[in-house]
Amino acid sequence: METLHTIGILYLFVGIVSFLFLLFDIVVKKQRQAMSIMNIVWPITGLYLGIIAIILYKKWGKAKHETSHMDHMHIDMSMPNSMKMSVNNVNFKTTALSTMHCGSGCTLGDAISEPLMLVFPITIVSNAMYNKWLIQFAFAFVIGILFQYFAIKQMQPKLPFSKIILKALKADTLSLIFWQIGMYGGMAIAKTILPIHSMQPTTTIYWFCMQIAMILGFCTAFPINYWLLKKGVKEPM
Repeated sequence: METLHTIGILYLFVGIVSFLFLLFDIVVKKQRQAMSIMNIVWPITGLYLGIIAIILYKKWGKAKHETSHMDHMHIDMSMPNSMKMSVNNVNFKTTALSTMHCGSGCTLGDAISEPLMLVFPITIVSNAMYNKWLIQFAFAFVIGILFQYFAIKQMQPKLPFSKIILKALKADTLSLIFWQIGMYGGMAIAKTILPIHSMQPTTTIYWFCMQIAMILGFCTAFPINYWLLKKGVKEPM
């Protein structure tokens, strides 16, 4: 367990440093993203993808590289064949960005709900693990839909609030569910094979397992995001 504890500390350190690096670059160095919500998404992604998030950010996330894409996106959305053009723009990059966007809402929801449940215990069902999952899903779902709302609002500013919410629900519900399936599956496996005392929210190993579970969530949400983009249900980021 000491080895796992050490690995956990190291990876948590990498995640926090990656988060701070991305936050510093975006906020202090003013590398603001053309899609505003991505200013939040990139640092959160750093928490679980670590150095990989920094590499992807340097490759995809610099604002100067995103501007032309956003300009085309605004043009595409005003054209009759916008759906076809968006579908043709689906690739590894757009799918990964869409998955990161979804995952950031889930990650933030889980990170907020975990300490709140320690301070304010709420019981919905008797099984402790299922009870935690239900509460985490509620937080992740609300924040995830909120993230999607801001993305759609920026792309289609004239759309009424109710229609944006409906589009957000349609675009992100499946994605959020598939992300949480991967995350819950990872945490369930960890709880099965690791000692109970090491899987408490106050331990390093627990949060390291949460990071790995988020990566699994990314993997399970990636295919459904590709499908949603291909079907035109979601717009590429």
